[in-house]
Amino acid sequence: MPRMRILSTVEQELFETPPVFNSIQRKQFFVFSDVLLEAAASMRKSTNRIGFLLSSGYFKVTKRFFAPKDYHLRDIEYVARRLELTGEAFEPDDDAEATRLRHQHLILEYYG
Repeated sequence: MPRMRILSTVEQELFETPPVFNSIQRKQFFVFSDVLLEAAASMRKSTNRIGFLLSSGYFKVTKRFFAPKDYHLRDIEYVARRLELTGEAFEPDDDAEATRLRHQHLILEYYG
């Protein structure tokens, strides 16, 4: 049976990557509650703190999660600065699936 194609290749790629924000949107969507900031602060690694907040911001907008390798550099740098870190502090680990799943669980609990 032929496979039904709903999205073009370009549309599928856009669907699977985080949205691209301008500076105004970045300031709007990467505002975090004290609860999320406290959760991030409790994480040992800078990479995890930055990744958790990026994932939270992207989820707030799209209700989806994305691979950290696809996060946009400007968003990484923006969130890192909010945490008084540099963008270089974000070094996602392809083997950190368990960490990403924990983060996703926290985010889902937070946003209901």
